[in-house]
Amino acid sequence: MSLMILPIAPNEVTLCAFSDASFMSSKHSTAHQGTFIFTTTPRMLENQQAIVAPIAWSSKKVPRVVRSTLSAEAAALSNTVDRLLWLRMLWAWVKDPDCEWGNPEDVLEKENKAAVVTDCRSMYDILTRTAVPSCSEYRTTIECLLLRERLKSNCDVRWVTSQAMLADCLTKTMDSSVLRECLRTGKLLSF
Repeated sequence: MSLMILPIAPNEVTLCAFSDASFMSSKHSTAHQGTFIFTTTPRMLENQQAIVAPIAWSSKKVPRVVRSTLSAEAAALSNTVDRLLWLRMLWAWVKDPDCEWGNPEDVLEKENKAAVVTDCRSMYDILTRTAVPSCSEYRTTIECLLLRERLKSNCDVRWVTSQAMLADCLTKTMDSSVLRECLRTGKLLSF
């Protein structure tokens, strides 16, 4: 076992979260969600190679019944965004214990822009379009509207192919070499 120290200047700390879901895996009739959150630098948001230091991850069942892949992705992304926003607020407090916890929108607006990454193209389209989301499931529509609102806290949404999704192996049995290489080197080329 080895310890890797990745230097990121405090004023450059940028948080990024990868979120993925699998809908009704072959072994179970439940959906699973995976989250991988790391600190990086603003270079990552400029699509350049950047340092990656993991700070949170999870792999678990989606805590409610979902009826589609989009619904599973929305539930997983919602949980990921909540965790990402909490970690960003925690970092703001670490830097300034007098920050206003009661007004997170103002606090996060002053922080470095964050990113949340999905490989679900329909989810990305719903979150980035200006039109009101149109899903056949009303709960998913509401979840997407809430996500869109929470992402206004200085957070970008990015889409990547499934081959570049770091959280993919946290939701299903598959090759984990992309995540393992990222963890081994402490670097990610780009989104």
